[in-house]
Amino acid sequence: DPVTVEVVGDIDVAHPKRQVSLTRDASTGRIGVAYVNGDGFVRYGYSDDEGDHFSLETVSATRADGAKLSNPVLGLKNGETHVAYVAHPTCTQGCGELVYRKRTGTGAFVDQSPAVTAVGVPEYPIAMALNAAGVASVAFFTDEAAGSNTALKVWNTGTGTVPTVASSTLAIDAPAKIPSVSMIFDADLAKLAFH
Repeated sequence: DPVTVEVVGDIDVAHPKRQVSLTRDASTGRIGVAYVNGDGFVRYGYSDDEGDHFSLETVSATRADGAKLSNPVLGLKNGETHVAYVAHPTCTQGCGELVYRKRTGTGAFVDQSPAVTAVGVPEYPIAMALNAAGVASVAFFTDEAAGSNTALKVWNTGTGTVPTVASSTLAIDAPAKIPSVSMIFDADLAKLAFH
């Protein structure tokens, strides 16, 4: 039967936002879910008993700029928890920030460096996947330069590289279709599906 993890309240589910992410750590059996709640926080629920019961905590760091948090993605592997989300302050479409936090075991979540703070990370869906060694990569959309083409980039959190995978001549705040992306790893080969 369905299990209530948490009553989240009123959240923004306008297309194309993905406000929940579900995954499982194959090494420990832990089931995890990251989501946005009505108070504007990114929350993390986890279960070590096949989903019968969930423990809950807030993952997002306190922000002084009042940024709206959205599109969380979650990765679990070998006892490590990886979470990324978009933080969008009050401004035009192209001024958001990609946030990635990680922890080992039950330690505190820590922002990872180098942070991707490029201008133009909008409230579009992002994707995260872990390679065979448990290193996270995060796929996201951004401006190639302020006010110019839309680019799909992948941040390898292990090396810090952020290559462009694809780009469009349409400005990020005026797409013909709102973009989204999904990503997996096949061993160490990243595979992305996007539009």
